[in-house]
Order: sequence, then structure tokens, then C-alpha cells
Amino acid sequence: MYYDVVVLGAGPGGYVSAIRAAQLGAKTAIVEKGPVGGTCLNVGCIPTKALIKNVEILHSLELGKQRGIQVQEVKLDYRKAVKVKNGAVKQLVKGVEGLLASNGVDLYQGKGCVQENQVISVESPENGNVTIQYGRLIIATGSQPAMPPIKGADLEGVVTSEKMLQMDSVPERLIIIGGGVIGCEFASIFNAYGSKVTIVEMLPAAVAMLDGDISRYMGDMLQEQGIDLKLSRQVKQISRTGDGMLEVSIADQDGQEELLCGNQVLISVGRKPSLEGLEALNLETEKGCIKVNDKLETGTAGVYAIGDVTGKKLLAHVASEMGVKAAENAMGLDREMELDIVPSCIYTIPEVGTVGLSEAEARAKGHELLIGKFPLMACGKAVATGEPEGFFKLVADKETRKLLGAHLVGKSATEIVAEMSAYMKMGARIDDVIDTIHAHPTISEAIAEAARDIDGTCIHMPKRK
Repeated sequence: MYYDVVVLGAGPGGYVSAIRAAQLGAKTAIVEKGPVGGTCLNVGCIPTKALIKNVEILHSLELGKQRGIQVQEVKLDYRKAVKVKNGAVKQLVKGVEGLLASNGVDLYQGKGCVQENQVISVESPENGNVTIQYGRLIIATGSQPAMPPIKGADLEGVVTSEKMLQMDSVPERLIIIGGGVIGCEFASIFNAYGSKVTIVEMLPAAVAMLDGDISRYMGDMLQEQGIDLKLSRQVKQISRTGDGMLEVSIADQDGQEELLCGNQVLISVGRKPSLEGLEALNLETEKGCIKVNDKLETGTAGVYAIGDVTGKKLLAHVASEMGVKAAENAMGLDREMELDIVPSCIYTIPEVGTVGLSEAEARAKGHELLIGKFPLMACGKAVATGEPEGFFKLVADKETRKLLGAHLVGKSATEIVAEMSAYMKMGARIDDVIDTIHAHPTISEAIAEAARDIDGTCIHMPKRK
């Protein structure tokens, strides 16, 4: 069977790419070895958000006690939470399958392997081997959890985030190796369910990729919630104790060693691209990722790559946008992928939304800066709803007053960051933010106040001395 476009991988980049190619008139097929939706839908973004909703509910119950709402007894049933999570995933997987079918995309479920002469063999457990041909190929094979070379990492009870999501019980003591986005989200989930959680991080800060002010604040909040942060620590090895517990040996920068004991160890130190089945293409790689240009073209004619496998930005929404651009280019359009303005979200409590340059990144690029901050404890909606944790920070160029970055921690940060992305996409200046009327009472008012803070004209903070 011949197809104008074949997409290899049906994650958030792949299925979007296939649908867009079909919309443009291509006879399209998509190949996926697992359930459609990829990592994000099945063992990533969606299932963790389903579980984090329970954390939000528990947080609301605690808040309710302070507001005169008495709940006699709270019982936690993690198995039920997992069942609800699985139900949401199943529903959305069926939804994606329906979208593909409605657009006339043929779905081949099985392991795809690229052969010579623009041929892909699909090894299906149900239908045996199937061979299809393509005119254009879009690689969307995604990524998988990276496993560091730690002695004992192969012991039973040492798991990746994907395995952790399949479990239906809560460990009494959980040790998380890696204090990035994934590690902190899992820490928030299991801490809320009663686990004694310890995070071990090599860098001197949790979620260290964030703006420094946000990272420090998040570290403080995690510790306030009872999560033990072991920063600037290196894991030496993992071993099994005589009573069946897992023992993690860590060392600080001075070589001082410490032993941590837990029922479960979660390794969340990042992800690596999935390149299996692509060997015949002889693709050029860089640091283990497929090298592409701004049009998502690889060095092999007629072959595009999108999403995590390119190593650009490992975010589902980036993969989806790459998928759109690659499909359009495969169909003869001339589109370039821009990655300067990409929002990123962390679903802890409080949550984080960030876009653009951090303060340190902006200074490193030679900008003289204007910085504005506004604490949510001075925001009427945040105080009224009892969720005043966090602050909003804006970074702008001093000469042009152009907005360079927005870093939000607090209630609704993951939603409000879209507003900031739109401002930046349009090249907005701080004055544009100030002149935009924000509804009252909303959390978004804090954006305008953070902008006013740059000039010392903030309304709802005491006058600067």
C-alpha cells in the first residue's frame, strides 16, 4: 500500500501531523506500536494531571477547614484514583482514534521499522507483518525515560515515571532521584497521599531550569509541604537491605555520604530519544537526537522529524506544533518552526507557568533589564479564595521596554501563561500589558500589577521608598 505521507509514532506530535497532512489532501497513514496518544496521553501529561487533581481536592479540603467547612473524615483510596486516571486515558485514546478515522488516516498498530526504498514494515501481533510505502515520512517516535548508570538501578522497586503510573499502591517512603519537573510533580502527588518523600538532586536547586526566583520559591514550598530536598547531592548506588528496603547512598560536594531508606525509588533524570527502527535512514544526529532544520527536515530527502526525538523542547505542545509545520512542509508549503516563545507548565501546588527568557538568560544575552514583581498575597481574588501563595515576575528590555519573559508561580499560573505568550508573540511592550484592562476580581490582575511595578506605579503595593 502506498501513502503520500506516513507518520511514524502517534503521540501528540504524530497524530496531529497525520491529521494535518490528511486535511491538506494527502493519503495518510500512521504507525504506532502502542496505544495512540504516546507518552503524553498514556504515561505522562494526562495521567499525572488526573492524579494531581486529587491533590488539589485534598488541598481544598485543608483550605475548607480554615473557612468553616468541616469534613468529618477524609479517606484516601489510591486504587480508586488510579481507576479514574485510567478511565480518563482510555476515553482520550478512543477520542484520538476517532479523530484519525474521521480524517481518513489509516492506523497501523504495530512496531514500525524503516527499510530501504521508502518502505516501512509493520510488525503487528494481530496481523503479522505488513509493508507500506511512503512518499514523505514524518518521524514522531518520541522519547523514553533515561536511566543513569547507577549501580543498583536495576533492582526491583526502582522504577521510572512510566512504571510508577502503573502502580496502584502508595509507598510509605519514596525516594525520587531527580528534582526536575517530573520529580517534583510526583513528589507532590505521593506526598499528598501520605508518602514520606525525599528528592535527591545533583544541582543546587529544584527545577533548576526555571528563573532563579521561581526555583528558590518552589524549593521552599516543597519543603514547607514536608518534602525533604537533598540538593547538590550525587547518587552513588542503590542497594537492598536485609529487611527488604531500598537504600540509596548519596554524597554532597565535599564527599560526605548519607544513606536514605525507602520502599520505592523513582528515577526521573530526564528522557532520551527513541531511535529504534530508523537505522536504514542513516540520519544525522546531534547528542543522540535527530538533527533537523527550521522546516523540520532531516538530512535525508523527504524525511522530517518532530517532537522529543529532535531534542529541541520536550513538551507535548511543541511536538504538536512541529507536527503541523512538518505536515504542511511535506505537502509543499514553506513553514518554519519558531521556538523562541514556548510556554511551559509545572503542576505542583502552587503551580508554575513560564515563557520566554529568565532573568539570568536575558542578562547573558546582553540585555539591560527592567524587572517587575507582584505577590499574590496582594491580589484580591487570591486572598478572597484563600490561595495567596506565589508571585508573578516579568522581565523586559530596558531600552525598548519589550517583554522578554514571564515567570508565574501561584494559582492559575498554568492558564495565565497563555496570555503572556500571546503578548510576547505580538512583540508587546510593558506599556501594552499595563494598558490592557484586566477583569476584577481575577488572578490575572497580578500581571498588570507586576508590569506597573517596573516603573514603581504598582497600585496595590505600598509606595517604594
